[in-house]
Amino acid sequence: MKPANGIIERFARLLLENPNRTWIFTGLFALFPLTDWVALTITALVTLRLGWFIGGRCLIAGVSLSICVAQMIGQLPEVLSTTIPAYLLTYVAANLLREWASWEWVAILTIVSSVMIVLGVQGLAPSYMMDQYQAMLSLLNGLDQGNFISKSLLNVDAATHVKLASYFLSIKILGVIFSIMISLTLARSLQSSLYYPGGFRQEMLNFRANSIGVLLLLLTMLGAYYDNSVCISCVPIFFVYLMLAGISLMFNVLANKKKLVLYVALFLPMIVLPYIAFPIYVLFGSIDSIFHLRARWLLQKSE
Repeated sequence: MKPANGIIERFARLLLENPNRTWIFTGLFALFPLTDWVALTITALVTLRLGWFIGGRCLIAGVSLSICVAQMIGQLPEVLSTTIPAYLLTYVAANLLREWASWEWVAILTIVSSVMIVLGVQGLAPSYMMDQYQAMLSLLNGLDQGNFISKSLLNVDAATHVKLASYFLSIKILGVIFSIMISLTLARSLQSSLYYPGGFRQEMLNFRANSIGVLLLLLTMLGAYYDNSVCISCVPIFFVYLMLAGISLMFNVLANKKKLVLYVALFLPMIVLPYIAFPIYVLFGSIDSIFHLRARWLLQKSE
């Protein structure tokens, strides 16, 4: 067991040494919108280290307090559609990671959940999707001083609005997924730092997409070409999945480089030339999912 050096590590050790504190701090951080990600992180960390029962207490505390606060401030629909699924998926993903130590299973869980949400909203509540889209347009129009957005959307037909609403649905789902992944990766890194030094880094380097993801991306892109709204919403989900796999592959390639060189080489192109960097990472992730490039490189090194 490694000594806890940083403030965050000491706080994590404090929580894990006394399980009764975990649900109290989870509920406390769940009270405020800007700290709810900390409650998600505590739920994930406790589940990873102490098991499903104590993690379930944190889940109940976080969900209950979030619902109570949302009821008081009049944001219950928003919490029910985003915050509650985030808690549930974080808890289930942490249990999967604890049992199998595989980020591939976590990725499959998030993708299947995202696709099911898309199918549910598109099939059962299309009016909710359009209402969320209109609310987003109203927010953008309020921030748009030159009315550029209003002018650009003035002559758009109803079919184009449905396409844009489908894209916005997937972006909203990805936002929830990213909040889950941030909390889960932070919790896993804290657990690794305290109990399994180096384990988290190795898990990240070993992450590889499933080749079925490539097929699903191609099929959804084909469906999006023919204006299928479900496929339009699913394309960004599979795109991001393969892009993360490509980034993991590049981490393997540049693993021996200095951290500054590694981060600049990986993330600077995503900021400067995202329309080029993102497809390249998707291409790398797709090729690695089919041909397992990192295994071939390891074999060449051993030879």
